[in-house]
Amino acid sequence: SLLECAFDKGLLSLFTEVQYWEKIPEFAIPYIAHDMCNQREKLRVMREHVMLVVRAYNSIFDDLTHERLFTDHIRKLDKRINQGLGKLTWASKGVVEHFVRDCCAHCNEVHSIVDQFQGGKAVLKRECRNIACLLMFDKATVQDQAPHRCMIKKKLEASHLAITTELDKMYSSFKEGSQEVQREWRELVKEIDEDILCSLRSAIKRSLQELSRAINGDARTEPQTLFQVQIVLEERLDYRPTMINLTHLVNIIAKELISLVTIPRLTKSPTFYSVISNDPGIFSPICLKIWVNTVAL
Repeated sequence: SLLECAFDKGLLSLFTEVQYWEKIPEFAIPYIAHDMCNQREKLRVMREHVMLVVRAYNSIFDDLTHERLFTDHIRKLDKRINQGLGKLTWASKGVVEHFVRDCCAHCNEVHSIVDQFQGGKAVLKRECRNIACLLMFDKATVQDQAPHRCMIKKKLEASHLAITTELDKMYSSFKEGSQEVQREWRELVKEIDEDILCSLRSAIKRSLQELSRAINGDARTEPQTLFQVQIVLEERLDYRPTMINLTHLVNIIAKELISLVTIPRLTKSPTFYSVISNDPGIFSPICLKIWVNTVAL
């Protein structure tokens, strides 16, 4: 829950009211009110310092997205602040010197951990987007995909390394946490693992759609010349390679797209490859109305 400064609002109204009545010399301000207003500046300074704690504490929750994961950090911080919630009063000595300084320091420490965590989440999302944007085949060299596949594998491995490295950095703030925190961390890792799976699935599906569009075209795109077929005039008219071979080649290219998914999972789950290759919504037969550039011999 958020903090709120407990400074008496009626007292604030009194200070404001007396400030205006002081401008009328003929009006006699009651002694009690005048005496309290003599401490106005001192109390204002104390109130502003306490508000530093309130703002610092509340700003943590403004930026927090996984509150249960930070249970231990918030609990330790609450122990520091509880002194001011139940024991200290506005008349207590050392409020500014000790309580406010100590609480602000610990709030800043926890907030820095939250900022580091949020920065790590941003890195993870960026790498997942990078994976989802990969085009896993090269239309320019459709019959020789080996160089392009090698490049895609390196990009996948680089993104996976960036994700695992960032997770290790993030975990350093929670590795000594309670069982509840460890459970929440495992849930977070599972969530990131599913995000990677979704990104890989998206990349594979989009690549297969691009391959199909290149072969067949669509409402906005004409079919592209991907293969060269030679017409051989010997004893009979023959095509080289044959349409059966072309069909086989396209199916191999489609399957090799999925075979690029070799990065390991973050959890003890079936591999990314096995999940995607068995997904009926991903790998559907590509219509093989192959447009070819024929050369007669």
